[in-house]
Amino acid sequence: MDLEEISSFEAVKPYWDELNHTYKRDELAVDWAIHQQIWAQFYQPKGYSLKILAGFEKNRCVGIFPFKYMTAPDQPSSQWAFGEEALISREYFCLPDKLHQFEPYLPPHPANDLSCFYVPAQPQGFSRYPGGIIDLKDSVESYLASLNKKKRHALTHNARENADVAVQIDRRIRDEEIRELTEKYLRYWQIKSALSETSKDVDSYEKIMIDFYLLRRAEEMGKLIAIYFYVEGQLAAVNFAIRRESDRVDDYLCLRDTDEKYAHRGLGNYAIWVNMNHCRQLGIRYYDLSDFPAEYKRKFINTEMFYYGFAKPEAA
Repeated sequence: MDLEEISSFEAVKPYWDELNHTYKRDELAVDWAIHQQIWAQFYQPKGYSLKILAGFEKNRCVGIFPFKYMTAPDQPSSQWAFGEEALISREYFCLPDKLHQFEPYLPPHPANDLSCFYVPAQPQGFSRYPGGIIDLKDSVESYLASLNKKKRHALTHNARENADVAVQIDRRIRDEEIRELTEKYLRYWQIKSALSETSKDVDSYEKIMIDFYLLRRAEEMGKLIAIYFYVEGQLAAVNFAIRRESDRVDDYLCLRDTDEKYAHRGLGNYAIWVNMNHCRQLGIRYYDLSDFPAEYKRKFINTEMFYYGFAKPEAA
């Protein structure tokens, strides 16, 4: 396999389009353009370096991996990492049977969020993780049976508590309608981020902005699922997810009103529950909550574990 290092998303576009047409069967939810936009808006201004690794066999591209430097390239502790992990690592491009040929060239500690292959064609080198991937099963009853008793009770109780909530399903972002809710939610995260002692590569405000870039592109491509929730006629929450191929969906963002009067409802949990049931009706089997905080994942994931990423070198 021949390797080529590419320094811009524009230069990799022909290979990206080719793999989307062949390997992904034109089902890609997010294309190279959104990667370029996020890079230009969030990472390049901070001084990060970009490297896109492309592999070729017989002049045909078989894999694309974008990386960025976590710290300055000349610092001993620096290393290449998968670009915006919440974006690129879930849509990295590689033919399944060629994936392991790239392994020697990947970072020494790859992200464990490489959830493209829930059941890899070649499981060697992958590890099982509980992660954030949910098997929706073929019915609500089968899904609930895959949870422990405590989770099962909590979800059904939450659904009963919100039985009066009106739900509207759409495929577009209602900008004017969500404006106030978005501003309130952003203020909530700005305050929460300011109180956090943890230094993050991308803060919560920026993360939500990145999500909206993704969601708008998915809307243009007809891949968006948007569900709006109303309490007594007022918009109280909205859940946005992106369809990835025919059997999986990626839940990216749940906006909810943080007013105290809604606190008892657990609207974030209810929004995910409703979206899961809607996706099951669409024939979707796998529901990815990787982008959500751990407290959400723990409430919904099945007891079984998926192949959820490369094993670290020392464990491979």
